[in-house]
Amino acid sequence: MATDTSRRTVMAGTGSLSIAAALVAMAHEGAAAGLPPKSKKPVPMNPGVSPIDRGFVRIAEGPVHYRYMDGRERKPEMPIIMLHASPGSSERLAPLIPGLAQNRLVIALDTLGNGDSPPPAMRETTIAYYVDATIRVLDELEIERADFYGTHTGAQIAAELAVRHPKRVRKLILDGVPLFTEAYKKEALANYAPEMTPQADGSHLMWAWNRSGTPTTPPDEKQVSVMMQLKALTTYHIAYKAAFSHDVHALLPKITQPTLVMAIKRDPLSEFVDQAAGLIPGAQKELVETSPGIMGKLPTIQRYFGIKA
Repeated sequence: MATDTSRRTVMAGTGSLSIAAALVAMAHEGAAAGLPPKSKKPVPMNPGVSPIDRGFVRIAEGPVHYRYMDGRERKPEMPIIMLHASPGSSERLAPLIPGLAQNRLVIALDTLGNGDSPPPAMRETTIAYYVDATIRVLDELEIERADFYGTHTGAQIAAELAVRHPKRVRKLILDGVPLFTEAYKKEALANYAPEMTPQADGSHLMWAWNRSGTPTTPPDEKQVSVMMQLKALTTYHIAYKAAFSHDVHALLPKITQPTLVMAIKRDPLSEFVDQAAGLIPGAQKELVETSPGIMGKLPTIQRYFGIKA
């Protein structure tokens, strides 16, 4: 575990707290080491204001951004780490966080090259590299073990982490596991995620719009997706290429933790739920038939992680 607190700074709101100072406050407030301390008094919020906090933790690539909510009070419950699909950010997972933080610390990371996190150190990398970066973040936050939820690319990272660092994972939810054929992956590597840069005529803006959602996706939802894609415009392809180069078929049988494979029915990756669950020893599976947006996933996640609704 990391012990050099002089290098670590977490930021929340408009101020920042050194970890050394934060640890003293945490000892009194019962918060997790490595996170900003809870306020002694609940801060009244205006209607519509999110209860989710945000912070940064520094690793070699720069300050990694995360969203979090700590509902543990003084109970030492297992944290939940959430890993989003790419391109995207923890913003996609934010609607789920309050429902999972009933008695848990929930942290949703922006993976490198996405959201408000810095880009990877290399332009060509692997899922194993994203695993290493995630472990370094957890070390800085002093989180030794957690339950993990990952969706799409995040599911690949979570699965690889469970195999490479089995003692760090108690339970695992893989939401939308890609089990593409080698031919499909070869085609995707060649054509699916071209490198992008801002264009003088603004054509990159329409490119992002056209890649966001479907013709029936509400414009306000597409706008959120477009903003995430534009934030990752010059780096989004790095995670995609790592994902399409990843041998998920060979990885899944190596998972030893209790695992749930799930997807919502309208997810294109839902076709792989049965196959993926069959490759993981003892895995459970669930296909969520209906989904009022992302919140349709919440009861399944709560149930598997033992969280009372």
